[in-house]
Amino acid sequence: MKTIFSKRPCALLIGGLILGSPGFAGQSHAATARAEAVPSQFEGSAATWRDVRTGVRELDGIVAARKLAEVHEAAFNLRDSVRELRSGKVLSDGAQSKLQSLIKQVDALANDLDSSGDKNDLRGTVVNQRKMHVLLDQIAALYPMGALPKVGPIVSKTAVKDPVCRMTVDPATSSKVAYNGQTYYFCSKDETAVFAKNPAHYAKLYEELTYGKPRSYALSLGRPSQIVAGRNVPLTFAVRQAGSPAVVGEFQLIHEKLMHLIMVSDDLSWFAHEHPQLGRDGRFRLNWKFARPGRYLLFADFTPANGLNQILRSELSVSGAKAHNLPRLTPDTRLSKSVDGFDVAVKIAPQLQAGRASLLTYTITRNGKPVTDMQPYLGAMGHLMAIHQNGRDLVHTHVSGAGAGDDGLTITPEMATSKGPKFTYKLQLPTGGVYKIWAQFQRGGKILTVPFVFRVQGETMKNKMMTIAATAAAMGTMHAAPAKNAAKPASKASLKAAPQKIMVTLPGGYKTGAATVKAGKPVALTFYLKSDAGCGNIVAFPTAKWQKNLKVGEKATVTFTPKKSGTLAFACDMNMMKGSILVK
Repeated sequence: MKTIFSKRPCALLIGGLILGSPGFAGQSHAATARAEAVPSQFEGSAATWRDVRTGVRELDGIVAARKLAEVHEAAFNLRDSVRELRSGKVLSDGAQSKLQSLIKQVDALANDLDSSGDKNDLRGTVVNQRKMHVLLDQIAALYPMGALPKVGPIVSKTAVKDPVCRMTVDPATSSKVAYNGQTYYFCSKDETAVFAKNPAHYAKLYEELTYGKPRSYALSLGRPSQIVAGRNVPLTFAVRQAGSPAVVGEFQLIHEKLMHLIMVSDDLSWFAHEHPQLGRDGRFRLNWKFARPGRYLLFADFTPANGLNQILRSELSVSGAKAHNLPRLTPDTRLSKSVDGFDVAVKIAPQLQAGRASLLTYTITRNGKPVTDMQPYLGAMGHLMAIHQNGRDLVHTHVSGAGAGDDGLTITPEMATSKGPKFTYKLQLPTGGVYKIWAQFQRGGKILTVPFVFRVQGETMKNKMMTIAATAAAMGTMHAAPAKNAAKPASKASLKAAPQKIMVTLPGGYKTGAATVKAGKPVALTFYLKSDAGCGNIVAFPTAKWQKNLKVGEKATVTFTPKKSGTLAFACDMNMMKGSILVK
């Protein structure tokens, strides 16, 4: 989920933060030219520094791949390269003394990296990695400009969390800030400005949200016992952290609102995007009049002050005159339509498929002419909501800027004009089936809502299992051995022995170490869905190439025999909720 604005070619310094800096992955042309013109007395140091930069790339790659067992070797190789700078005494006495002090700090930090890596402590390793970037840039600063190019902050190439709005952003197309050895990425200029006002707070929060244990939340909907069509009804929304009776009263302002409420009829023929107001008691309130009777689905999109972005679902029934029977959703065959005097066409590439990102480019014209005076709407040039026909899955995303992502998709400047006529969304849907998608834009203070219905191809079981296994491994939940060596489906012979019966209750069971079993003995692993978990209702266990879509109150069992000790992962359909069992 993201709102992106176009990157600027130059860096902007605000309050000690570098906005739009290239980071160590890519130096500017000017910096490169200076590096090539190194004074002769610094050529030896420059050659050593190239080894240092190679060592940093190696360390960053290992940490990014979560291969913490390999951190110690990379850390000590980097330490040894830095030590070589002692042999080239070309600095002033004061700078040379400072260099010796910094090299000692690098030595100590290499030991810290070795320790955190051996403990499989991802959070501690990243903290040490960030400190190493800062130390190395301090060393580079001791030399004349350009002699030793800075390594810059840690950069990301895969999707990361915006520490302000907590949504997932694509580093290739998002705005960014370099702070204290780390690059942070943001949905929009608004989030960037918020971070710049209190970077230490959001840097600490980013670390907690990324490497700490995620908090889970529940939403309770208060309304009259009977809701009648055509009459105003007061709706109340209370958010609570799981296991706590207290109402969460502090929320992050995201795209100008504390809560975005998406309301649809269960046949998806009616849609509204509203914003309840937060009261002093910590509850959100909205007065609303439903025009016709029927069942309605409500998706509350909000971000607790110290939690991740949440989309929680409720539903209600509206009584009154008998509702008309409406046709089932039918995918649009013509990808253009007229809405409120505007002609809107959408182009999709590649074809929509579950688990894979696609680009949806909307072109807005009027009377045959491009519309180039569109306005931001709620902090973005466009919002997009996609809901599966089953009413369970909702994805809320925003217009993206130009850039090439690591998913192989490129948004060209033509596809991402600043005020129109073209706007592009990057959309990845969790499951196959029929979706209705609403794109929203603003012009002249009026909201333009454009609906289309699409059929999304389902992801193959093989690809889905590979995706979940790869994601789990990257998150450090499968670090003992590859799945093919860790376990295999139970054979007829092995099933003759009494299986180890394990129950994992969802959604609470989506956690590391949800159960423990012994290697070499058959296991009957049962998943029980105690309450609705959204995408967590579909659980996949890649070790046994098994997946099940559970209903609340339903149980499903998978049998297998683990061969070796280690950690076996399971995950929800969207790979957002993850858990594992331990094999000893």
